[in-house]
Amino acid sequence: MLYNLYGDFMRKNNFYFLDKLALIFLIGLIFAPLFNLHFKTQLIKICLVFFMAYFSFLFLNVRKEKTILFMLPLFVNTLLIAFVFKGENFTRKDIFWTILKVITSNFPLISLGLCFYFIERISTKIFGSYFTIFLALLSLMAYLAMTCKLAFENYYKYKDYFFYLFVFLSFSSINYKKSIKSYFYVLGLVLMALDFYLYYKKSIGFGFFFSPLLIFYFVFKGEKNTKKTNFEKYFIFAIIFIFPIVSLSMNYFLNMKPLALNLSSLIISFFVSVILFEAKIKVFTYLLLGIS
Repeated sequence: MLYNLYGDFMRKNNFYFLDKLALIFLIGLIFAPLFNLHFKTQLIKICLVFFMAYFSFLFLNVRKEKTILFMLPLFVNTLLIAFVFKGENFTRKDIFWTILKVITSNFPLISLGLCFYFIERISTKIFGSYFTIFLALLSLMAYLAMTCKLAFENYYKYKDYFFYLFVFLSFSSINYKKSIKSYFYVLGLVLMALDFYLYYKKSIGFGFFFSPLLIFYFVFKGEKNTKKTNFEKYFIFAIIFIFPIVSLSMNYFLNMKPLALNLSSLIISFFVSVILFEAKIKVFTYLLLGIS
């Protein structure tokens, strides 16, 4: 009943809750590292997990060729950073690794999302959807093993990537057309209570609260506006692609403090997204944001 009311509200008001939530998490990722928050690590991880689920949901609901378009601004902006701001040379032997480093350090969200997308596509096309689900579970098992076993301590720095892959593959395997069973709401409350009890009362943790995944599942299931490219998406991908360029430019010429730099870069990214949204010139939108 509650789920149906939530879905009706979304449809009647043309409300893009997921995109607004994505903006909040994205801004949180930008400013959280600047503040000494007790829960900063968990907050950043929750934001990253949300975006793996968000990209999985987004890529699932657009045509495959449109997903590939995100490679265009990623490629253009990476070359701009590498050869203009970093002063790299094409003739260097390790230029490939240098470019890869530029991608992962400046565009971590979209590069990781696209990487997981290609893994999901290859897995599903060659071995089928059930193998993709198995691969998701295998990724979760790898994450838990690296979290709990000292034998894997040499690979500890990679463990979060297995969890993000689990999230991406899991949300890509969900059938969003099916309605939610009522017992899932009860399960969500129980899982949330168990998460907090184990972490705060027993000091038992797996490096991440699992209850947000179920909450994200409820939110994603209620989202019906998946096809139209709204302004929020323009702003999201302006932050993802334009923000790093603006930030590097302003830091290079003005040498600003981190908080002022991030705030100024965010405002400029907002105005760029407004201009592109109003102009609706596909060439520039594809080139700068990868969307249409």
